[in-house]
Amino acid sequence: DERIVIGAAERFREHFSFTADGIDDNGSVNSTTNRKTGDNLSFDCSYSNLELFLGKSDDLNDLHESFKRQGLSTEQAEMLIRRSVELVRNARDRLWNELSDTEKAERAYPVIVGSAGPYAASFADMSEYIGYAAETTKQDFINYHSKRIELLVEAGAEFIAVETTPSVEEAEAVLEILEGYPDI
Repeated sequence: DERIVIGAAERFREHFSFTADGIDDNGSVNSTTNRKTGDNLSFDCSYSNLELFLGKSDDLNDLHESFKRQGLSTEQAEMLIRRSVELVRNARDRLWNELSDTEKAERAYPVIVGSAGPYAASFADMSEYIGYAAETTKQDFINYHSKRIELLVEAGAEFIAVETTPSVEEAEAVLEILEGYPDI
């Protein structure tokens, strides 16, 4: 139900002091940003599409750090990341179950993509586009991505997206982590 997603986003916006900065064709808020941190929550909810994007430059580490800055413990921040995947999964399942068999046959089954984001996005200086310090090792990348990918997979993400990665070594590190998740 679109109202559930919008209601959850509104509570998130109020709790974390986000400002509404996008309105959809129906007059509902569909994008909200914390002006101080740059963190963003945007969403599109319809019978043909359900997208929930949370973070900055698709970076869950920034989200995790934002949660911690708001006074949440690591455990609470991790719970919220898991809960975000659960909310998307529940909304997807509800929407899919409301479709007729004919409607289902006309479209692909929606999948849940967890976005882990590139290492360099955590610098908030465009490094994910222009590169970063050469002394970053493959093990640094593994350390950076492992927990977030684990959280997303355990929560039910069916695919993992790590985009805008200017480092072959980082891509190799992510592939190495994903070898531990043969169903993803």
